[in-house]
Amino acid sequence: MSTRSVPSRLAAIAAVFLSLAGIAGTVALKEASSKLAADELAPVFGRIQKLIDSGFGESERDVVVSSIAGLKPDDEFSREFSVKFGGHEIPLKIHAVMAPRELAVVDFASTPDLTDAIRREVNSVLDARDGHR
Repeated sequence: MSTRSVPSRLAAIAAVFLSLAGIAGTVALKEASSKLAADELAPVFGRIQKLIDSGFGESERDVVVSSIAGLKPDDEFSREFSVKFGGHEIPLKIHAVMAPRELAVVDFASTPDLTDAIRREVNSVLDARDGHR
């Protein structure tokens, strides 16, 4: 016989059902935003692709880059991916709005670890553009 109490067993069963229903275990998302020129989209999303174990490969990268690059001023693009990063399935949300002068305002939302890694990769591309090392 199990040494677990009935309430703890019920809590464990409820946690399983809730997680299967997508109610429990929701991930707190962190956001990052950058203004990217059309010629910076492929390098940035190429670096992001390399960070992710699965769920954001070449085809997903190409769709995101071409969709954002094809936006007209004030047009928007949004896509959410279920990606594997650091051994965990997590969401990656990408939202972009085309600003004047062909600059896209790109927002990323994911777990803090992935968002921080994305921020570092975006900064690397922008620093190279600005001549910083």
